[in-house]
Amino acid sequence: MSRPLDVIIFGATGDTGSAACRLLYHHSSKFHIQKWAPAARNLTKLQRQVLQPILSASPSGGAQWNTPIQADSNDLPSLINMCRQTKVVVACAGPYSKYGEKVIAACIISGTHYVDVTGEVDWVNAMKKRYNNEAQSKGVSIVSFCGYDSIPMDMSAWLIANTFKERKDSAVLIETFATSATKGGGGVPTGTINTVLTMVNQIRYKFSFGLLGTAPPVHEKVNQISNQLQVGGIPLLTKRVQKAVKRDAIVNNKRFVSNLPQSKVWSTPHFMASINVPIVHATAEAEGFVDFEYHERALDGGRKAWEKAPT
Repeated sequence: MSRPLDVIIFGATGDTGSAACRLLYHHSSKFHIQKWAPAARNLTKLQRQVLQPILSASPSGGAQWNTPIQADSNDLPSLINMCRQTKVVVACAGPYSKYGEKVIAACIISGTHYVDVTGEVDWVNAMKKRYNNEAQSKGVSIVSFCGYDSIPMDMSAWLIANTFKERKDSAVLIETFATSATKGGGGVPTGTINTVLTMVNQIRYKFSFGLLGTAPPVHEKVNQISNQLQVGGIPLLTKRVQKAVKRDAIVNNKRFVSNLPQSKVWSTPHFMASINVPIVHATAEAEGFVDFEYHERALDGGRKAWEKAPT
């Protein structure tokens, strides 16, 4: 497609969006990105908190961005205007169940590819059911789960399963392990905290029958606004995936100890396992892998735990 920009980072004032801007400022040429721009609702905040600090730290150390773009996740026309300027939108504004749907719709309407870093499985499932057919008819790729939350585990499981498949075999059990220098797993960014709080609020209302106040606002369906999109698609969480997730969750929510002959290395469920287990199984189904058990663990004791294991 002929567009003035290759990539737009939407939600550039957040933790992930600002990190993406720094990455492209210093390394865009490595990704064959020639022209890119940041986008946000508040351009003053974007300039003051993100762009000026980048230039101050490295005034001549990267590829300058194009003119920042004003776009609001609640303003569909502004999002369409943003999307029509680029080949790809990287959406970094969450929680996505609150701020994400209009961005997807704007990308489909504009014929622009979409990438996000969400870990909200139920939301992605709903978006696929709603917009999959329309995205396919427009030739638009909608790619979710592209953040640290999911990529290391999903890609690791895919590489293992695909290696077996290439050798005319199939994986039976895949276990991945996450760790930091001193403990299992990693830190939780602000966006993830906000997403968790949003989900808790929705669950709280669902099971209180309204006794705990008013319900969280329901994001308006974009097809009712634009009347340009046909609704319909295949869900991400098919019955087969749901069955596999339920099976693996029972086993994964335990504390494991290795059977290494010279030491014991303990692991516990990784805090992102409840999100990543369905993602891994959805990918496996889409890729045609034979069903395998999947466990996602965090090493007790961090990286030093590996030192206990014999080489």
